[in-house]
Amino acid sequence: MKELKELLEYLVKEGGVVLNAPFTFALLAVLMCAVAYLAATWLYKGIISNKDSEISLLRAQRDDYREKLGGATPDQAKARIDALEARLDVVQKRREPMWTPFIKVDVSKLVPPPPMVRSAKIQINLWSDDNSIPLMVRVAAKPDGSMMSEVTGPSAVVEVPMGMVEDQAIYVSFSDPSIKYKLGVLGFELNL
Repeated sequence: MKELKELLEYLVKEGGVVLNAPFTFALLAVLMCAVAYLAATWLYKGIISNKDSEISLLRAQRDDYREKLGGATPDQAKARIDALEARLDVVQKRREPMWTPFIKVDVSKLVPPPPMVRSAKIQINLWSDDNSIPLMVRVAAKPDGSMMSEVTGPSAVVEVPMGMVEDQAIYVSFSDPSIKYKLGVLGFELNL
């Protein structure tokens, strides 16, 4: 309480100086306000300019993301990424081939005998219940695997030189014992 009383007495004493020179006091007050305004403007001008450039950069990034996402919402983009990651996991979990021994497949009901036919285009369809198994098949004209073609995928066409086969049979080996298959003939080239 004593400090407050002393402060009031000091202000009353100094107020007399202000009353004796009001123009000088007002001029100094305006000058101090102007200097403070100019200093604040100079200081914040750089900060505002920096913020404007940051906003421009963020807008450009946002527009770039929108363009790359094809207008998708963030939730839609996340769903797409999650689906791709799931597919990638399946692909990465694919097993290495465990080739089966060659098995003899009779094609006499599909292709005429060798003197008449030079080659046959045999279509092979492969499938498996396990997505981690690579669908691959090796098709050979001889039981030792000679004259072999290796194809990958659920469906493929292999041209077999029928003059090289024995007993109108081809030999197939699969990349996994669980692969199921179906053979068909797309056509054959006749010896004329």
